[in-house]
Amino acid sequence: MAKTNEPADIEVRGAKGGKKRRYTKYTRTHLKLRNLRFFIMWAALVALLVVGMIRIHAYFDRCLTELEAMQYTYVADEMAKIFTEKRFDELFEYETCDAEYLETRQDYVEYLNKLAGDAVIEYTQTSSVNPREKRYLVTADGKAFAEFTLKETGKEYTYEIIPLIGYTDGDKYYEPGDIYINILQPVVYDYIIPSNATISVNGQTLGEEHAVGQDEELFFEGHLYKGVEGYKLRSYRFTCALGEPEVVVTGADGSDLTGVLQEVGQDTWKYEFAYQDEELKPMFENPAVEFVKQWCLFSTHNTKRANVTSLTLEGSSAYTFIQNYENTWITTADKYEFQNISTSNYAMIGDKVLTCEVFINYHTTSKKKVNDYPTRCRLYVVNTGKNWRVYDFELLSTTEQD
Repeated sequence: MAKTNEPADIEVRGAKGGKKRRYTKYTRTHLKLRNLRFFIMWAALVALLVVGMIRIHAYFDRCLTELEAMQYTYVADEMAKIFTEKRFDELFEYETCDAEYLETRQDYVEYLNKLAGDAVIEYTQTSSVNPREKRYLVTADGKAFAEFTLKETGKEYTYEIIPLIGYTDGDKYYEPGDIYINILQPVVYDYIIPSNATISVNGQTLGEEHAVGQDEELFFEGHLYKGVEGYKLRSYRFTCALGEPEVVVTGADGSDLTGVLQEVGQDTWKYEFAYQDEELKPMFENPAVEFVKQWCLFSTHNTKRANVTSLTLEGSSAYTFIQNYENTWITTADKYEFQNISTSNYAMIGDKVLTCEVFINYHTTSKKKVNDYPTRCRLYVVNTGKNWRVYDFELLSTTEQD
C-alpha cells in the first residue's frame, strides 16, 4: 500500500463501550509546518510589541528632551554665566543698548572687575511684580551685585502625556530679558559753558552729539559793537555710571574754566561770566562814573545835552538815544548830590569792547522838595583807536546794589 502524507482517521472506543471518539493522526511533516506557523505568529506579535514600545519610547523621549531643553532654568543659567564667568565685556554691550555711557568699554570692564574681585558670584530667583517675567538676584559674596530677568516669548510647548488619550502638559518659552546693575549708578550730567569753549570728560572731548537745545545769549545780547563776537552758552549732556567723572572745560584762549562753573542744580553746572573788576576797574571807573553823572545832570536840566553826547560815539545807539531824549517834564534841581557811587561787573569782550555797571543815587532838591533817583546803568564802551567812547547803555533795575 502506497504511503501518503494525509492524516488517517482512527476510531477509539472507550473501555466500557462508551461513545466512540475520532482522532486525526498527523504526520511529522504536517506537525513541523504547524509549529512553524505558530512561531512566525509569535515572532510577529513580539516584533509588533517591540516596534510599538520603541515608537512610544521615542515619542516620550522626544517630548521630554524638548521639554527639558526649553526649561527657563537653562535660559537663566546662560544669562547668569555673564556674571559667574565675569564676562563683563558682554555686559557692556548689553547695558549700553539703552543708555550711552561716556566711559569706554575698557573703563567699564576694569571697574566691574575691580568691584567683583575674587568674590563668589551666585544667583537666586526672586519675586517679580510682573507675572510675565522671572526675576533673579545676582550677589557677590552675598552682597547685591545685579539683577536680570527672563521674559515670556508668547509661545508655548504642549505634548500629550498619554498618546491618544488627550491628557496634555507643557510650559511657556522664555528668553533673556533686562539686566540691572545694582552697583552702577548712571548719572546724567549737564554742563552749560561758553559756545567757544571745549569740554572733555574722562579725557574724551565732547562734540555736537552731546549738545542739547539752542545756544543761550548772555546779558549783552543785542548790545555788541559791529564785528565783535560775544559769548553764547551751550548746554552739553552726558551720562556716566562709574563714579564722578573728571570734567575739564577749556576756554577759547586756553584757560581753564572749570573753576568758574557754578553748581546750579542736581548734577548741573553753569558757567558764570568771569568779570574782570580787579584788572579793569582802576582804568575805567572814573570815565564810567562821569558818563552816568552827566546823564543824571542832563535828566534834570543841570547840564547841557552836548556834555553827555561828547562822551558817546557819534552816530551810535547811545548818541541817538540822548539826542532824542525828552526831559522837559522834570524840574531843574536846585541842589544835587551823588550818593553811594559804585561800579562792578567789568568785562572785556574781544579786544575793543568794554562793559561795566555803574550805580549812583542821584539826590536832588527841587523847590524845597527832596528827590532820590537811584540810577543803575550797564555801559558798553568801544575803543575807537584814539579814545574810549560809550556807544550803548542799558538802564537797569533802579534797586540799589548791595
